[in-house]
Amino acid sequence: MSSTPRPALLCLATLVLAAHGGCKKAVEVEPELQQALDALVSAARDKDAAALWAISPAKLHSRFDALAADLVTTWERVQRDYPAAEQAAALESLGEPTLKSALVEGTGAELFAALTDFTRIGTGEAVDRGLAVSSVTRDGDTATLKTQNGESFRFVREGDAWKAAVLLDRLDAHPTIAGLGAHVRDVKKVLDGWVKTRQESVDPKRPEGAFNVAMEAIRRTRRVTLFEMLEPSARAKLDAAFATVEKLQKAAELRYPTLAERKSVLDARKLAWIEGVPDAKALFVALFDAGAFADDVPATGNASITAVRSAEAGAMEVVSKEKDKEWVVRFSRAETGEWKLAALTAAIQRESERLSSEVARPELAPPVAPPPAIAPDATAP
Repeated sequence: MSSTPRPALLCLATLVLAAHGGCKKAVEVEPELQQALDALVSAARDKDAAALWAISPAKLHSRFDALAADLVTTWERVQRDYPAAEQAAALESLGEPTLKSALVEGTGAELFAALTDFTRIGTGEAVDRGLAVSSVTRDGDTATLKTQNGESFRFVREGDAWKAAVLLDRLDAHPTIAGLGAHVRDVKKVLDGWVKTRQESVDPKRPEGAFNVAMEAIRRTRRVTLFEMLEPSARAKLDAAFATVEKLQKAAELRYPTLAERKSVLDARKLAWIEGVPDAKALFVALFDAGAFADDVPATGNASITAVRSAEAGAMEVVSKEKDKEWVVRFSRAETGEWKLAALTAAIQRESERLSSEVARPELAPPVAPPPAIAPDATAP
C-alpha cells in the first residue's frame, strides 16, 4: 500500500465534529454518558489515536488484534514461501512497508493508530453547537446519543465505563479494513494451496517432490530408494568408500583366516558389518542402518515442509520440521531435471575417511612373512 493514500478509518469531520446544521433543543444526559461523548470528542480534537483506542470497546480491540496478528504472520510467510518475483506485489497488497514499519510490536493498537486519519476534523463554534445532544435512547448496556447535527453515536457499557462503539459500527463498511482483510485471506489461501501441493507432491523434478519421496523411503525403510536418489558426487564418494571396505575385507581375511578370529577383531573395531558388504549399494544400506546419517535427514521420515529455498551453486534446500526440530535437507539438480539427494554427501565422505583410517591400523596390517632361510654354502670346507 505504499502507493495507496493513507486510509481514512475515522472520518471524524462528518462523524463527530460536524458543524451544526439545525437548531434543536438539547437534552440532559447522564454524567457517565456525557463524559464518554466528551472523551470521544476530545480524542478526536487532540488527534490522539491512543485515547480513541482506550475509549473503544473490547470487540474493536479484538478485531484489530486479530488483523494485526494475521498481517504479521502473513508477511513472514510471504517472505519465506512466495516466489521472489511475486513477493513485492503480495507484500504491497498487505500494507508493506507502510503498515509493517508501524507495527513494531505487532499489536492491534499499533494497527489502529496507523489507520487513523485526523485530517478532516473540523473545529469552531458551529462545530461545538452541533455536538449538543438532542436525544438519548437506552437499551440495557447500550445507549445511542443523537446530536444537534443529526448524527447518532452508540455507546456500550463495559464494567463501570461507557465505551464509544461508533468506530466499531462503521468498521465492516470501511473499504480499507475490508480490503486489507480480503487481501490477507487471498494471500493465505494461495500460501495454503502451495503448502498442500508441497506436502503431497512426489514429482522428483521438484525439490519438495524429491523430499517427499525421500521421507516416504525413510518411513518404509527403503534404503535402496535413498541410494538411488544420491547425487553423483555422493555416489562417487560411496564407490571410493567401498574400495576401502574391500581392502579391509582382504586384510582381515589374510591376517585372521578363521571366522572367529576375524569376528573378534572386527567387533572390537565396530567393523563386523563389513563382512557382508558386496558392493557400494550394500555399503550404503549398512551405513544407514548403523545410524551414520542420523544427523543429516529426519530419522522417522515424518517431517513436514515449511519452506523451499535456494542455496549456492544451483542447489535447493527443503526446510522441514519434525516435532520441535528443524531439518534442512539439500538437493542438487541432475541433467535429467530431477533433484538428487545432496544432504548425505558430507556424511558419506566422513565415513569414507573413517574407513580409510582403519586400513592403516596394526590390527589389520598383513602379517609379516618370516625371512627366508639361508641355505648352507656348498663350497665351504
